Amino acid sequence: MAESTIKVEKVSKRFSQGIIRKRLFLAVNEVSLQINKNEVFGLVGESGSGKTTLLKIIFALLEPTRGRVIFKGKEITGKNKIDIKFFRQRAQIVFQDPYASLNPRKTVKKTLYGAAGMIFKTKAEQSDKVKETMELVGLSPWNRYLWRFPHELSGGERQRVGIARALVAGANFIGADEPVSNLDVSIRALILNLFRELQSKLGLTMILVSHDLAIVRSLSDTTAVMYCGNIVEMAKGDEIFTHPIHPYTQLLIDSCLLPNPSRERRRQPMIDIDIDVDTNSILPHGEQTRGCGFYSRCRRREPACLDYQTKLEAVDTDHAVACQLV
Repeated sequence: MAESTIKVEKVSKRFSQGIIRKRLFLAVNEVSLQINKNEVFGLVGESGSGKTTLLKIIFALLEPTRGRVIFKGKEITGKNKIDIKFFRQRAQIVFQDPYASLNPRKTVKKTLYGAAGMIFKTKAEQSDKVKETMELVGLSPWNRYLWRFPHELSGGERQRVGIARALVAGANFIGADEPVSNLDVSIRALILNLFRELQSKLGLTMILVSHDLAIVRSLSDTTAVMYCGNIVEMAKGDEIFTHPIHPYTQLLIDSCLLPNPSRERRRQPMIDIDIDVDTNSILPHGEQTRGCGFYSRCRRREPACLDYQTKLEAVDTDHAVACQLV
């Protein structure tokens, strides 16, 4: 049986909106998942689906309204500061914007030595760890970059510094929030290959958040599809991409263009998009209070869908979906 690194148990997060007329906004709704040791877990969905909010809850940057998160047998939600300190030393996030995530007034040396100081007490130990990590992430020769500020680095170099900062403190659980979306296309492949090499060499456990299906497919061992705060489908390997079941997953995959015009013209869509769907029935994010959250956009919807309580149910080995039509 695989050893789990993170367990998320029925986590929900609500925010209040408005100043005069306040109302609750459901960002994450009763999400449960498990990430095993040395696994890359991909979380995909359109903008506003709740991916980043869930990532922040998992990394204890947001406190959930309900539910709990357990890291290696220790709960990190709530007010147990000892467990939070244990978690912070072992879990780090690589953020979407590499420039905004680095202090513009600190050199690369100060940034990395500060992170190394969380674990290593002597300057010699910190120096050895920083040099080793910089070479590992491709900042070579390392002494060329130590005295540079973030504005003196390219986008790819800044992201490598962000990755190095996460690793230099000894983290073995990494969260990557759209890690290549702000980079040039030519640099994206290099950073993705770097993630793959680091995960293989260091035995990292990772959660990768993206709206790009190709990126998630290339790196992930398990993929979950998120819609309006709910996980609507989850499967191991390429199963979601080769045999998508939920109508929303099928629409996501159909929206991806193939890099081959002749194949694109011959491709048959997995699901027909009904152009006559009443757009007035599409509710704002979080406002549908009963039944399936995808009801207003689903071509296959039936009246019974409004009475169905959305929950993941296994349909095959290592494949679960939240749809009563399955």
